[in-house]
Amino acid sequence: MAPDKPEETNKVEKISAWIDGDMTAEASIQFAEALGKDPLLRLEAQETKAAWDLLDHLPKPENSPTLTNKTLALLQLRDIQPATSEVDATRSKLTKSYSVQMVGWWMVLGLVFGISFGLSWALMKADNRSSLGIAKYLWLNAASVPVEYRQDTEFLKWLVAPERFGTPKP
Repeated sequence: MAPDKPEETNKVEKISAWIDGDMTAEASIQFAEALGKDPLLRLEAQETKAAWDLLDHLPKPENSPTLTNKTLALLQLRDIQPATSEVDATRSKLTKSYSVQMVGWWMVLGLVFGISFGLSWALMKADNRSSLGIAKYLWLNAASVPVEYRQDTEFLKWLVAPERFGTPKP
C-alpha cells in the first residue's frame, strides 16, 4: 500500500535506504536511535526487511540467449518503417476519402427520402381530386375481400365509405 502523507513517504524512503545500506554513517546512527525509541517504526522496518528477504528466495530469471538478436531486429524494423509524417499524410487522405463517401451516402439517403415523400404527397393530392382515389385502396387488404368482389369497384367504394368506419380517410 502506498503511503498517503509526505511524512509517511519520507519514513518509507528512510526504511528502504536503511535496508539497502544506502544511508550515510551519520544518518544511519540517527535512524538506529529512532528505531530504538519508536516501537511502531521498528515494527514497520522489521516487516519491510522481512518482505525484502523473501524476495531473495524467489528464482532468478535467466537471460534469453536470443534477447540481443530480437532487440536488434526490432530496432532495424523501426528504422525501416515509414516516418510518422508519411503515416499521418496517408491517414489524412484516408480520412478525407471516408468523409467524402459518408457525405455521398447521406446525399443518396436524402434523395431517396425526398423522392418517396414527393410520391406520397402526389398520391394524396391525386386521391383528393378523384372520387375513387388510389390511396383508399392502399390500406385495403385484398386477401380479406372475396374473389367475386375484387373486380367490383362499386363494392369497393361502398367498403371504403367514411360512414362505414367513422373516419373520412384511413
